[in-house]
Amino acid sequence: MSEVPTNISDFIDRYNDTLESMGWIVQYDEECVTLHNLLKNGKLRKTAIVEMYCREYETLLNTESLEFWDDDCPEDKKYITKKKAMPWTVHAKDNESRSFKKPDKAISRFMSFALQLNYMTTD
Repeated sequence: MSEVPTNISDFIDRYNDTLESMGWIVQYDEECVTLHNLLKNGKLRKTAIVEMYCREYETLLNTESLEFWDDDCPEDKKYITKKKAMPWTVHAKDNESRSFKKPDKAISRFMSFALQLNYMTTD
């Protein structure tokens, strides 16, 4: 059994050809992959039909130090960076986003949406 991709880059290496053969236009960067289709005029639909991203850290407002803020307060004191418990998120058109702790469940949901919503690529 092959290993589950642990990041977006590994996911693209493994699944990009499959997704493109299904008719999807695949766009990605180091933390996000999105699936698009073409409009009737042949232009790329800007809004993704399906997307999956992995963001291990999130930046939050440091509410504990709000009372000490003034114009001279350094930016690094206004925000804190925190590791996310569920870094993988999948969203599809007309569906709620879901977050996952492990990539295998996120990838399974993403690929399920890619198959289910594939009819939209013939818009």
